[in-house]
Amino acid sequence: MNMADIIRMAVHNLRFRKARTLLNLLGIVVGCIVLLMTAAGVRGVKEAVRILFDSSETARQIGLVASSYSVVTPPDEAMVVEGEMSPERRERIRQQLEWKWQRENRPDKRWELNDQSITELEKHKKIVSVVPEISVRCRIEVPSRESEDFDADAPPQSISVQAYGADPASGLLKGRLIAGDTGAEEYSEAGLPDVLLDEFTAYQLGYRSDEEVESLIGRPIRLIYESAPPKQRQVFQMLTENWGDLSTGQLAQQAQFMSSIATVMSELDKTSLTEAQKDTLRSLFEPPGQQLKETPSVTLNARVAGVLMEGDSDGIARLFRGHWHEGYGNVGIHSKLANQIFQDVFDQDTFHGAMLTVNSTQDLAEIEELLENQGATTYSAVRIIEAMERSIDESAWVVLGIAAAILLTAGIGISNTLLVSVLERTPEFGIMKSVGATDRALLWLMVCEGAILGFAGALIATLLSFVVGWAGQSFLQMYLEYRLGGEVASTLFRFGPIPIAIVFVVSLTICVLASIFPAWRAAKLDPIVAMQRS
Repeated sequence: MNMADIIRMAVHNLRFRKARTLLNLLGIVVGCIVLLMTAAGVRGVKEAVRILFDSSETARQIGLVASSYSVVTPPDEAMVVEGEMSPERRERIRQQLEWKWQRENRPDKRWELNDQSITELEKHKKIVSVVPEISVRCRIEVPSRESEDFDADAPPQSISVQAYGADPASGLLKGRLIAGDTGAEEYSEAGLPDVLLDEFTAYQLGYRSDEEVESLIGRPIRLIYESAPPKQRQVFQMLTENWGDLSTGQLAQQAQFMSSIATVMSELDKTSLTEAQKDTLRSLFEPPGQQLKETPSVTLNARVAGVLMEGDSDGIARLFRGHWHEGYGNVGIHSKLANQIFQDVFDQDTFHGAMLTVNSTQDLAEIEELLENQGATTYSAVRIIEAMERSIDESAWVVLGIAAAILLTAGIGISNTLLVSVLERTPEFGIMKSVGATDRALLWLMVCEGAILGFAGALIATLLSFVVGWAGQSFLQMYLEYRLGGEVASTLFRFGPIPIAIVFVVSLTICVLASIFPAWRAAKLDPIVAMQRS
């Protein structure tokens, strides 16, 4: 008997016993469908979540705070924990040794977020934009409703607002527009700069109906920034440079103390102290060789480019709300111009924080590590995304365990069915051996029947999985859109060649292994004894 004869006989035997064959196939098909659908679903859902988050500017943002020193890894010899102790206590002591070494070996200079460092970050190929978080109190003025421009005879409308730096190219801003546009994306010193107002500011200025809000677009506007009092700048400078990061209570105490010192320093000339004593005090509390001087107010003439609604235009933003915030205010101006105004008003060239936007959520971890190594504190969606992917993987392992149990049960059923088939066909095997069939031929016959069941089950399961995936796409898509708050436009069941090949291999392996013992029993039959059985 050659292999072709063995295959024909195996197919004939399976077709002859249709009920048993169908029951065996049912277990194999169900197990393979669960296995393949789980693999395709995990791959598709992960990819869909990635695409959904990549389409969200909020998910691709990193909140940056330049409030710490650069991270330096201690040498191994500084981390040695001596003595016998529990692993938990050893790890706690090791952590304390690491912090102690880092405090003692802290670099002299903090990493600063300034124009130079922002320019360097913007050159990174995976960073789309860097917008410093700037919020400055100012007063805005718009011409009266009867005037097209500022007129001395008609007093302008004026209110106090909070101005912030904005990126006109941001999709978050464009999604919040209710009138106009976000203005020129490239900053130019020529012409009037563009300004964005929120809808409540427009309402306070008297532009309340939809038509009135539309008429506000293109109108001139004046922003007046008042410089901070000298003693406030001095308190801020001395607190941050001499005491570093403080708690709220400590900051209040130090601010009160330094404010008193600044008041005394401003009244030195009215005291009876000698000039030498005055010079000594000034040398202690003022920068050597210079006096604090008033910076003039900054007046910016601009035009209203757009009006923004309150809230977030990004539905996914609610997933990350509370993890970091973006510097919203009442009036938005181009971030480049806002940087210049901030430096003029506060007389400093460094920023407390910034908002970075990267190309993809897959770049978040890399950019975060880069920033933290430089000494920044970062906040992003990377941990939320990683936790979501872990949750998907954990759920997948549970379902895969169920699929494995189904396939194992199907394998036991196949082994039992083939064993019963051997007992029923004992006289047939006896006749076959008497006319020249070898033990190897009978062995291959039973193994071939198991292999055919495994291959047919995997093939049917693959075809049915395509149908189930197509039918379940809409249901799973609606569920994810409800949970994530965004539109899912990608395929949620991604059937790749590797998972399909794995399903075929697993199915064939289980069925072949299940047929080995019945095949061994058939090969060891004595032909004379076998033919005597009824």
